[in-house]
Amino acid sequence: MIKFCRNSYPDKDGVVKNQKDQYTFVYECICEFNRVYTENKNRMSSNKRQCIFCGKSVSGRSDKKYCNDQCRTNFSNDLKMKENLDIRTISLALKKNRNILRKFIGVKDANLVTEDLLRNSGFRFDYHTHYFTSELQKNVFTFCYDYGYRNIGNKKYKIIRTWRNGINSEY
Repeated sequence: MIKFCRNSYPDKDGVVKNQKDQYTFVYECICEFNRVYTENKNRMSSNKRQCIFCGKSVSGRSDKKYCNDQCRTNFSNDLKMKENLDIRTISLALKKNRNILRKFIGVKDANLVTEDLLRNSGFRFDYHTHYFTSELQKNVFTFCYDYGYRNIGNKKYKIIRTWRNGINSEY
């Protein structure tokens, strides 16, 4: 590395020249900087960026992806909606099953219904939250949240409801 004094600067070959030539050197550096800056600015303006969501042109910061906040929010919501589609489908099926069981049990602790009645109501047997085995009779109930059912034969199902203190021991 070459060290320079205040009144000197290097030329292209590394030869140190006097201060008069230094002003020319600085001027040339400024001109070169302006030329490169202008080229980059023109290149950036000719390279039109588009909004990821709507496709409109985007102006402003170089890393800006959306034309406005509404597009940013809509893009994020669409992404979440696609990611959560399966979860939402399962959640809706579970809620529907629970509501069907609640409708058939009414205000009773237990009720008997046919499989056809459940299926015709839109009940989906493949969606449930958990299983429970009763302590006395060792019956296995399938639950949708706080409502359970079990097949008792002849295409009939027994529907029960849990309470805060647990399942009634007679089931």
